[in-house]
Amino acid sequence: MTTFDDHKNLAYSLVATAPSPASSGTSLVVTAGQGTRFPAVNFDMAIWPASAVPTPANCEIVRVTNIATDTFTITRAQYGTSARTVVVGDQVAAVLTDAMLDAYETAINARALIADTQVYTSSASSPWNKPTGAKRVHVIVIGGGGGGAGGQASGSGRPGGGGGGGGGIVEAWYDAGDLGGSENFVVGAEVGPAASGADGTAGNISSFGTTVRLKAWGGGKGATNAAAANTGGGGGAGTHGQGGDASTSTAGAGGGLGGGAAGSDATGFGGGGGGGSSAVGKGSPGIGGGGGGGGSSGSGGSKGGTSLIGGGGGGAGGGNTAPGAGGDGGQSAGAAGTTNGGGGAGGAAGIGGSTPAVIGMCGGGGGGGGGNTGASNAGAGGDGRAPGGGGGGGGSCASGSGGAGGKGARGAVIVTTYF
Repeated sequence: MTTFDDHKNLAYSLVATAPSPASSGTSLVVTAGQGTRFPAVNFDMAIWPASAVPTPANCEIVRVTNIATDTFTITRAQYGTSARTVVVGDQVAAVLTDAMLDAYETAINARALIADTQVYTSSASSPWNKPTGAKRVHVIVIGGGGGGAGGQASGSGRPGGGGGGGGGIVEAWYDAGDLGGSENFVVGAEVGPAASGADGTAGNISSFGTTVRLKAWGGGKGATNAAAANTGGGGGAGTHGQGGDASTSTAGAGGGLGGGAAGSDATGFGGGGGGGSSAVGKGSPGIGGGGGGGGSSGSGGSKGGTSLIGGGGGGAGGGNTAPGAGGDGGQSAGAAGTTNGGGGAGGAAGIGGSTPAVIGMCGGGGGGGGGNTGASNAGAGGDGRAPGGGGGGGGSCASGSGGAGGKGARGAVIVTTYF
């Protein structure tokens, strides 16, 4: 550990006994009883004439290496100053020198990198290697978002695809000594896009540790439905469980302890339930993902569920009766929700989820694609934003192609090492 000179305020006195010889002697005595004004050795001290201010022409800097009551042992002519003829009555003071400031700056610069953050977006980067000198390690793991379902096509009264659930997020602190020299990790890859009339794909799990220490679950998939007028959204992932997959018009439940049932908000660290039969996807007040929105043939798609820091659920695609506009993607606290896809001829595509403002937060869910009553194709669902955003459902179309479901975003593994 770097050590620095001690210091005291107003460490000042006068020379009572000058060095001998005056220009080269290595001992002087200050005014009786004033040796205690000065800091513990070693420190720098200036000597200059009485009734004058110190200047480069009249001041010598010495290094004090020992104090015996009021007697100082000194090393002369420091830092480019010249030895002067020291006489009784000269002034002396402990001073801050360029050398001391250089020492402080060198130590600060050496410690400037107190943390090293690695953001992993692909399993191909595995393993994480523990840096030399590591003391504490903070790990955040984010699961992938569920994919939105593709919208139905070629038939009236068809619903848009349900939105995918948002991925979950977990974190932990470790003493560096408890971790191996390297630790494998898995980043859940993105899923989708789902083709017209096809269900989405469940979000992939992310994990950290050669022997898994930390696992983040993926969001549930959005569903499509060729036989009824409604579709279900996927459930959001919880800290201890995968988001439930939607099936036709039945929404997926939120994952983990406290996960919301289909159509219900989460409690604690669970994921929000998906929206069914055109219901809005439900949210998570904790760190689970938001549920995906449900779709309906006769109206706009429902909004995806929100989350405090988990992934936002995807919005449902718009139906083809009105035609309906796609639902907004759900919001994660780290990323604003998206603008919905607009209905109309050739239904507009949903907008992708918003990027998180802070590293370690999840992305927003993608907006649902707009439905279309004509022969032109419906809009595709917007992609969930990485990491962890659920994909938006595709819009449905009366006689053209239904919109593809938006991609469920990849997860992430973020490792910050403190030294």
